[in-house]
Amino acid sequence: MRIRTRILAAFIPIVTIAIAGTLYGLHGYVSNLLEEQAESQLQSLAAAQENRLRHLTNQYRERFTVAARHKRLATLVESWSASGPISGEELEGVLSEILASTHEFNAVAVADANGRWLGATDPYWFPEDLPAEPWYAMAREKSNIYAFVLDEEDVPGMLIAGPINRNDSHLGTLVIHSSLESLAAATVDYTGLGESGETLLAAFDADGNALFLTPTRFDPWAALQRTVDKSQTKEPMNLALQGVEDVMRDVVDYRDVPVLAATRHLDAHGWGIVVKKDKQEVLAPLRQVRRVATILAAVLLPLLIAASWWVAFGLTQPIRKLTDFAWKTHIAHVHDEDTQGKKGSEPDNEILLLESVLRQMTSALVREKDLLEQRVEERTLELREAVQKLAESETRLEAVIGGSKDGPWDWQDTLVPNMWFSPRFYELLRYQPGDFPATLEGLLSIVVEPDPDQVRSYMEQYAQETGDFTEELLLKTGTGEDRWFALRGASVALEDAPDRMRMAGTLQDIMAAKTEEARNLQIIKERHHEATHDALTGMPNRRGFEERWEVNVLSGRAAKSPPLVLVMDADHFKSVNDTWGHAVGDEVLKMLADRIRKDIREVDLCARFGGEEFVIALLNSRLDIGLKVINRLRENIAKEEVDNGQGGTLRITCSFGMTPHRFGSTLDETFQRADAALYQAKEQGRNRVVVAE
Repeated sequence: MRIRTRILAAFIPIVTIAIAGTLYGLHGYVSNLLEEQAESQLQSLAAAQENRLRHLTNQYRERFTVAARHKRLATLVESWSASGPISGEELEGVLSEILASTHEFNAVAVADANGRWLGATDPYWFPEDLPAEPWYAMAREKSNIYAFVLDEEDVPGMLIAGPINRNDSHLGTLVIHSSLESLAAATVDYTGLGESGETLLAAFDADGNALFLTPTRFDPWAALQRTVDKSQTKEPMNLALQGVEDVMRDVVDYRDVPVLAATRHLDAHGWGIVVKKDKQEVLAPLRQVRRVATILAAVLLPLLIAASWWVAFGLTQPIRKLTDFAWKTHIAHVHDEDTQGKKGSEPDNEILLLESVLRQMTSALVREKDLLEQRVEERTLELREAVQKLAESETRLEAVIGGSKDGPWDWQDTLVPNMWFSPRFYELLRYQPGDFPATLEGLLSIVVEPDPDQVRSYMEQYAQETGDFTEELLLKTGTGEDRWFALRGASVALEDAPDRMRMAGTLQDIMAAKTEEARNLQIIKERHHEATHDALTGMPNRRGFEERWEVNVLSGRAAKSPPLVLVMDADHFKSVNDTWGHAVGDEVLKMLADRIRKDIREVDLCARFGGEEFVIALLNSRLDIGLKVINRLRENIAKEEVDNGQGGTLRITCSFGMTPHRFGSTLDETFQRADAALYQAKEQGRNRVVVAE
């Protein structure tokens, strides 16, 4: 069989298998890509829906908190607890005010401390025996969404309940029936979910099944009526309720339809969120890919078969010419008896003919080889003398390099990637020669600081102009330790090519100098902290406050409100030291510092100026909001108990002087106004906030 036929017989199956494998791989790649894109989209949408639902439930709690803090409501419930029945009309009026506060409230009811109903705008919406409800005990402690109910027309709603307190005393329980309008609106937003995607929200029912809380895209009446059986352990909604937060490919939804789903879990309510999309819709573009792949296969296969023939023809044509030449040579120079009888017939197997000719060529090459070996032996004697002289020079150079603490390196031509790193260079880095390539990229692979791209830019710049350079580099050593080194070098033009550069230099370990430098910087930092902070409370002192003021007051010029500056003083603090001792007084000061840090924002400024005097600056805060913040701080301080060291506790109050800072005035002028306001607070009976306008 001729060689051309053999090549064609090998090419055609290879081409066919290659096309089939490529199209199959393309199909799998596109399928995986579509699913990855859908997973990323579902994950983002699930995170957005989770944040949206958290925001909505927080809004419900905030509205409930506002209702529960209705001053008149607490007064009426307290009066009932103290003296018995109250005015029904007045209570109904208060409940109607709460009901009118938002359109999503359907009814409002209030119960006393024992769970007995005192009044309701519409008793239909509430359970008759409140204490019998499983969530009643929790509602006495904390407000939350506790139950979901259906009315006679199967319209879903939810019960929000929580305590009514005054002065740390439990007066009663407020219960509000609200619609699911906002929750449903959040889940029926199908933006980015195509034709089959949807968001599902569910909670466990009494039997442990997944109960839908809102309508679904394919079941408008699913809210509080449709469930997913708990036995379906791999259904996305059951997984979400169990706290699994993941993206899933091979699952089916409540319709038994294959979907891609992302799950989230709201711990505060025990709700599960599922954002899903039908797998059929996700993979819909694959149909077009398959059509295109079929067309490509039908077009490419004939073309590639033709190309194979053309390649086979091109490859074998030189062999054919060589075979013709070899045959003619064989007939002309071989005169044995067998060949003479075959002069007129050329063999079909070109390989056998070439083998015969190559034997003749091999004999000629052997003769040439003997002649070359003779000439090589003569040249070897000459090279031995040159090598001996070179070895003596290298020995002297190695002695010089070995005695140096630095590691030499050389880049003979910056247009060629290969560099030379000496053994000492590798030794300094705790590597063995060959552990990383002797190239610029190899060196950059162990650079930690600065950014390797920045170092590459420096080296490329140095390679364009003559001169010396030094770069400090943090390098990853062979032991895993990061150490600082100085890479020193110089750039010179090549003698035989002035437009090309050579760079050479040394690597020096500067870790000890860097460590000393870092230690000195740390000492400076610690001494600055000691100079600007109070040792007892850890708060900034006056110097530290003024440093932060200089930075923050500049940004305050563009703020909507000027900073509010307060001077705070502990009431009767001297008597604490005189009665209980300075150790207890120090604990009081620490408590005041901790309370201030808890009750103000991180962006605000605070400091201890000395003794029992503290200074606070509320940045970009309106006066009314600032008063609320400071009054809350004042009340929290009054509630704090400090160990008196004798088996008991003591409490202390504080007085505050507040004033807005006037841009253009000095900080001392602002302090004087705040001090004057503090003096008034002391004069007016202490434990109060006085504002100097």
